[in-house]
Amino acid sequence: MKLYWLSATAAGLSAVVAGLIFDPQARFIWNRTGSAPEGLYVLSDEPITRGVWVIVSPRSSEAEWVSKRGYIGEDWPLIKRVAALPGDEICREGNAISINHVRFAEALESDSLGRQMPVWHSCSILAEDEVFLLNSHPRSIDGRYFGPTKVSDIGGSIRLLWTWDKQTTDMSVQGDTERGQEF
Repeated sequence: MKLYWLSATAAGLSAVVAGLIFDPQARFIWNRTGSAPEGLYVLSDEPITRGVWVIVSPRSSEAEWVSKRGYIGEDWPLIKRVAALPGDEICREGNAISINHVRFAEALESDSLGRQMPVWHSCSILAEDEVFLLNSHPRSIDGRYFGPTKVSDIGGSIRLLWTWDKQTTDMSVQGDTERGQEF
């Protein structure tokens, strides 16, 4: 067990140092919430595609709402996974969230303090400037409450560099059987 922690720490530090050496403009992000793997991320030039982790701008209406509600601190990063892209159909019917007619998640009616959560009801095809963000954590505050996110509200794609959570390898949403994709 001790060897695991030493190896994980060495790998994390090596990744940070390598990032600084090879890309001095790299922006590192520490995620401390449980709805995405907790750990160290770096901004990436990876295109925004299904399954990619992204950071939501702290000035987006979603991030401001989450901060005002006290779920995160001011200017804390919102890390979410892209679940649907332009041309995909997203629906919220009751509390059920579906993408391209496949059920992916359930929205909660209230948070752990009993406060009502935002609700949207409709089915829509995502426009060219929209994506749908959905994490696998059942209490994640994401598209299940806000609907589509404007691409302009995304600060970029990010990559997980280091985490202490051994179970992060399966923090994905299973799915899109119509297209045979997993994200």
